[in-house]
Formats: sequence, structure tokens, C-alpha cells
Amino acid sequence: MTFKYIPKFLLNIRVDQGLTQAEFADRLFISPKTISNWERGINLPPLDVLINISKTFQVPLARLFEQIDQKNFTVHDAERKKLINAFLLLASQNNINCYDINNVIAESGVSHDLALTFFRSSAEILQDIEQTINMAILSTLTESKANKLLEKISDDLLPVLYDHQFRAKSIVFK
Repeated sequence: MTFKYIPKFLLNIRVDQGLTQAEFADRLFISPKTISNWERGINLPPLDVLINISKTFQVPLARLFEQIDQKNFTVHDAERKKLINAFLLLASQNNINCYDINNVIAESGVSHDLALTFFRSSAEILQDIEQTINMAILSTLTESKANKLLEKISDDLLPVLYDHQFRAKSIVFK
């Protein structure tokens, strides 16, 4: 799953409203730098903020979810997953080395230069994991009919959450 269309979509919402980044940020109670980072694709808003954007600017959540390109998988997505899995492996072993991106890269087997195009720090890996979980939740809520929501959550969402919780349960930042 890639998120390459969300930054442009968020920019379009802001421009369509005739707002500067500072004004857009004020309406969402966040910093203008955060808006800039979203629009440049450095990071993405968490699920609660996407919901707030949806309500504040009358944009259906389904339209936000449509901006996720689920078909654009490349060989590089496999490399990103290797980095995430290496981080989770180190973290699950209570290995302090999971905090150093160079150790995560070494554990993953991904070339250093390529790895740094995806993640510059372990914190960015954690953000990616959070965004993936948020998008899985959003996907489940968007695609579900009201009467099948519980079934959808138990079939699709809980396994994703359990998998990430199981692999990341021992991550403790001090």
C-alpha cells in the first residue's frame, strides 16, 4: 500500500478552501510545519486527523481513502518491508540496536543508500507502522456496511493489529 496521492489531495483541499498552510493548520489545531510535511509527503496525518480533516472540510472519508494507491507495489516495497521487519525483530529482542537506523539497515540486508531513501531514522519506521495500521482501520471502516462492521473488524482488522502488536509488543522507549 502506498500513500503517494494523499499529499497532493491534502494540498488540493487546502487550495480549494483558499487557505494558506498556516490557516489550514489553525483550523486543524496543528502547526504549519506539520501541514508542510504532509503536503511534501514526508509524513501523513494519523487516522484521527484524517477524520478531523473529513469533518472540518466536508470531505468524505471514502474520498481520502481513495487516494491510497493499493496497486502500485514495486520491488522497493519489498525492501521497505525488510527494513520494517528488521526493526521489529530487533525491537522484539529488546535489542537497543533497534533505535539506531544503521543497525536496522544492517539487519535488513538492504543497501544503505536505498534504505535511507525510505527511512532516515527508527522513528520514521515507527511512523510508517502507525500509518499502515491507521490506513487498515480506515479501510475497514470505509468499506464496511453498518450491519457487517463487527464481522469486518474481526476478519480483517484484528489480525493486522494482532500481528503488529505481537511483533512490536516489547518496544519500550525510555
